[in-house]
This record gives sequence, C-alpha cells and structure tokens, in this order.
Amino acid sequence: MVLDVEAIGTKGLPARVIELGAYHVRAGKITDRFQSLIDPGVPLPRFIAALTGISDQMLKSAPKFAEVADAWLDFAGTQ
Repeated sequence: MVLDVEAIGTKGLPARVIELGAYHVRAGKITDRFQSLIDPGVPLPRFIAALTGISDQMLKSAPKFAEVADAWLDFAGTQ
C-alpha cells in the first residue's frame, strides 16, 4: 500500500488529519484507491493551505475523521 497523509498541528492541540489518500498496488498497477478530505474542526494555518492547496472552504463540507475511520480501516486491512 502507498499512503499519503496531510495533517496540521497547532500549539497545545494534537495533530489533526486533513486528508487521507492511499493506493493498493500489485505488480506495479493500482488495484484500489482511497481518498478523503477530513474536516479537522479548526481553521487551517495559512502556511498549510498554501503548502497543500487545501482550503478551509474545501474542508467545510468534508466528513470528520470519525466518519471515515471505519472505511479507512476496511481499506487498509484488505489486500
């Protein structure tokens, strides 16, 4: 599996995931994919928005982590 995680960290708070992306790859070919933006519940720092291209507007309608956790675990656990 190939995994990409975008997260933010704010002083005094634990890191929060803002995007999960992953691919299952077999014999050099992508066989399955998972991608979700995730609402961190706090505003993005400007630096992170500029670095990732992800905006508060994009995250406004995104699910919370708890809403994608089961789907993510299902994806990560299957090969």
